[in-house]
Amino acid sequence: MASTSTAMITALDTALKRANGADGYTYDLSATDALKFGVYFEPPDKTATVFVAVWERELKRGGFDVPLNRYPRTAQWRAVGWVKSTADLQVAMGAAMTLRDDIMVALERGVYGKAGDTPVGGDLATVNSQPIVLGELVGGYHFDEKVQLPTWGRCSVDFELSWRQRYGA
Repeated sequence: MASTSTAMITALDTALKRANGADGYTYDLSATDALKFGVYFEPPDKTATVFVAVWERELKRGGFDVPLNRYPRTAQWRAVGWVKSTADLQVAMGAAMTLRDDIMVALERGVYGKAGDTPVGGDLATVNSQPIVLGELVGGYHFDEKVQLPTWGRCSVDFELSWRQRYGA
C-alpha cells in the first residue's frame, strides 16, 4: 500500500478535478492538462484557459504528545493557478480571485463534502483509512509586472492536511 502522503496525491487530484465548471465552479480543472502535480513557474501551455500546479511543500510531525501507535502528521501544500484573461489588471485580478475561490471550495468539499452529501465527506475525508483534517487555508492573488504573463491572472492557495499516521501505513 502506498504511504498516506503518496495516496494524498490521488485524493487531491480527484477532489480538485471536481471543480469542473459546473455545480458552483467557474473554471474546469478536469480538462486535459489543467491540473498537474509539481512546481511550475508559468503555465506550460499558453493556449490553455486555466492551469493549476500543486505540490507538497513540507511534511512535519506535529505536536508533542507521546505516540502510542500513531504519529501526528501535517502536510503543507501549495496550489498556484493561472487563468487566461485580458491585459486589464482589474479583469485579470478578478479572474484569478475566482480561480482561487474554485480551488478553495474544491478543497473544502474534498474534505467535508457539500451540503446534502451522505455520508458527509468528500474524496479527501479519508485517505489510507486515515481521517484527514483540513487545517489552515490561505489564498492570495499575485501581480508582479516582471513575472506576470500579460494576459494571465495568477493566484495561490496554501493549505494544510493533517492526519495521524499509523505504524506501517
